[in-house]
Amino acid sequence: MRNRNVLLLGISIFALHFGLGVHMSTWMNFLKEDLNLPVQKVGIVESLREVPGLFSVLLVAVMLAFSQCRAAGVCMIVFAFGMAGYCLVQGIGSLILVSVVWSLGFHVWLPLSDSMVLDTAPKGHEGAHVGRMRSVGFAAMFVGLLMVFGLGLLHQRQVIAFPIYRYAYLSAGLVGLVGAAACFAIDTTVGKTPPRNLMWKREYGLYYWLMFLAGCRKQIFLTLAVLVLVKIHGAPVHHIAAMMILYNFANWFGAPLLGRGIDRLGERPVLTFNYAGLVLVFIGYAVFQACWVLYVLYCIDNLFNIFNIALTTYLKRIAKPEDIAPSLAMGVTANHLASVIMPLVACFIWEHVDYRVAFVLGACLAACSLLSTQWIRAKPH
Repeated sequence: MRNRNVLLLGISIFALHFGLGVHMSTWMNFLKEDLNLPVQKVGIVESLREVPGLFSVLLVAVMLAFSQCRAAGVCMIVFAFGMAGYCLVQGIGSLILVSVVWSLGFHVWLPLSDSMVLDTAPKGHEGAHVGRMRSVGFAAMFVGLLMVFGLGLLHQRQVIAFPIYRYAYLSAGLVGLVGAAACFAIDTTVGKTPPRNLMWKREYGLYYWLMFLAGCRKQIFLTLAVLVLVKIHGAPVHHIAAMMILYNFANWFGAPLLGRGIDRLGERPVLTFNYAGLVLVFIGYAVFQACWVLYVLYCIDNLFNIFNIALTTYLKRIAKPEDIAPSLAMGVTANHLASVIMPLVACFIWEHVDYRVAFVLGACLAACSLLSTQWIRAKPH
């Protein structure tokens, strides 16, 4: 039964991350080439899209009136309809609407999924299990990126004449519905621990703080990194997709290895290495102008994404079982307190100062995370 539940959970993770891969690789080009959106409006859309993350702790509390797998299935349906909704977008109003819809499904699904992954993990091997499930997500993104890369290449060579973005989003929505069906098929005993509807617990304060800093730093990079490549260097969609294919391929194989490393070494040394590397990446984006260097730095930053496994296993180590799902949701909320504001700040800096200043700010935030990580208690042997 456990293997069946892990397989179904893996299918749902695959389906959602396939959609994320399609979205990440096409988003900035879609805004520039299809909708011709100016930078300031990009910031507004990015900010409003993150608003559902602010309320994830409340929404998860409501959804946990049902079993976690059923709640996750509903979220996948919302995510799928939001992704497919990009086919109908005609202006900024409808763009914001469908962006908020899929974001709502995603941000409630995320802590529920992490909670179910932890619940299906063998005791003492949580890091390895989380790493394997994350690698499923990276494999899905890899497939989505390959599809976009192929379509982009065919479109550039005029083999196909239709605009690829809307059809790609439709495919993401259809695959998302398959993931919803998988969630509904998971046994209701998964994630069965009765949760507490807590909003905040002081003993988990360091986890919330690190998630908040991650939201600040992440949103600067998500908003500006690809925008710099597309707006300033004119990067085509198949170049963006190819770059993402490379780092997702590496993450696909790297996540299980990192998970085993976390089980062996503990979270503090792993996160210390992560944040020290991110400081250098942000400084590099502020200093270098060569396009190929920015491609490399973008890939390195996204390679560091898998290190967030350590934050999930850290919470598992310090939290009571009944606190895990709502505390993961509180972490998402803390993360998105920053995510709503930072796109506006980053785009304001782009318009009125210099985009490089925003990356210097990101380096400072990574340094703050590096210092804060030293407060994590060493994993007992």
